[in-house]
Amino acid sequence: MAQSVSFPLNSVSDSMMSSQLPLFERLWMSLYSWLAELCVDPRPAVRKSSGQTLFSTVNAHGSILRRETWQAVVWKVLFPLLDRVRSLSFSASTDKMDLGGNILIHHSRNTAQKQWAETQVLVLSGVARVFATKRELLQTLGDFPRAWALLLEFIEAGALGRNDEVSLAALKSFQEILPVIKFERQIEMSEGAEETAMWMAAWKVWYKIGTECTKLDFSDSASIPSQAFLTALVQIFPPLYRLVRPRFVASDLQKLSVVLHEIIAVPIPSEASAAFVLLTTADGALTPLQEATLLAVDVLWKMTLSNEGNNLRSALPQLISLLLSFSECSCRAPKSLSSSSDNHNKNYFNNVNNGTAAPVYWVGATFVPFAEKAVEMAVGLYMKTADWKAVIDSAVFCDIIKALRVPLSLKYSCPSLSTWKLAIQSLLTVLSVGLPVARKHEKEFLSSWAELSSALEEFLFSKSTPPSTRTLEEIGRAHV
Repeated sequence: MAQSVSFPLNSVSDSMMSSQLPLFERLWMSLYSWLAELCVDPRPAVRKSSGQTLFSTVNAHGSILRRETWQAVVWKVLFPLLDRVRSLSFSASTDKMDLGGNILIHHSRNTAQKQWAETQVLVLSGVARVFATKRELLQTLGDFPRAWALLLEFIEAGALGRNDEVSLAALKSFQEILPVIKFERQIEMSEGAEETAMWMAAWKVWYKIGTECTKLDFSDSASIPSQAFLTALVQIFPPLYRLVRPRFVASDLQKLSVVLHEIIAVPIPSEASAAFVLLTTADGALTPLQEATLLAVDVLWKMTLSNEGNNLRSALPQLISLLLSFSECSCRAPKSLSSSSDNHNKNYFNNVNNGTAAPVYWVGATFVPFAEKAVEMAVGLYMKTADWKAVIDSAVFCDIIKALRVPLSLKYSCPSLSTWKLAIQSLLTVLSVGLPVARKHEKEFLSSWAELSSALEEFLFSKSTPPSTRTLEEIGRAHV
């Protein structure tokens, strides 16, 4: 019977398997290896059914295998399969298929490359699921850190690839490998140095994806990441942060701030904008990306205020500064920090808010609700931390007044009247909390008074005038 167990020549050698594994486990390896071979069959239907069978079998029956067999599954089946599928997908033809007759092919599968992309999604998702469900078992392997690093490399390469379907699936695979843990369990989950290092490697990959995907080339529309992709990327951060919290320091917060700022500045392609603009202008709702971004900041905020966030307390001003940069979007277009040319996106925001024709290529989602929510969060955070040394020394009080000065000076020229009303309410709230602190720390607040004076002057003697269509009664109600 031993002689009847064979393996594909491109996958697992007979000599290696015969010398190292018992017969029973060689039978399983033979099954896995031949299924993997069928996953690169020229026929898409065969690849799909083989992939589904392979990963469901590994997940259902993998627990009966020994560690040595799992070593072979990982390095002789799963990773070689990932590599081969990626290579075949990359080299596949992009020419449209014409089968003739009455056979119709959906546009999402009308080229060989698109069909291979489906296989790549299936394989990458399947391998990620194996690592998610069998992580504790795999961690007993001596070279698990190397396997983990390689899996993250495949996820990173998939996320930054040119195929939208594969990119989004790569992020979903990223989410798949992150364990879902409750708040009260996060200390236990992060105690081990090895596990913390594992999640820090994942954080570095997240940061790399965020940095690379926001390097925009406006001459190439395919290089602009979709809102769905960016939303999925940001949604990964909260559960990831709970895992890296013990080693997440001020420099990491600075990196996160840059990525979130760049992500918010990514324009929406005009052909995909209708749903977002209609959604946000109908009832002042946030886009999914905006919600995910503020949720990520909210997680950091709550953790920093708790005893578990001590390593970020000195960096709290960075968090408030990030929220203030978001608040500027109510009056100005968000601008990329790294893009050398903003010719295509510098006017798209104003065109949408003013109701004029959108530019040919890009339009912006309405940022007013997002910016106003950011103002509320920044003020709320300051109210809780106004007497913290880091907040006092970093002149956060002055920074908030400087940010509020913009809508206060624009007043009626703001895209939304609610913006300057919120600004004056926020200013009064900040003054009620900040002035008592300023009396105790006069030196640290010296730069604030000129800024406050200018803000009040520009608001009270604003150069903007009410719309001619408004009556005196309506103007009076607007100031109440």
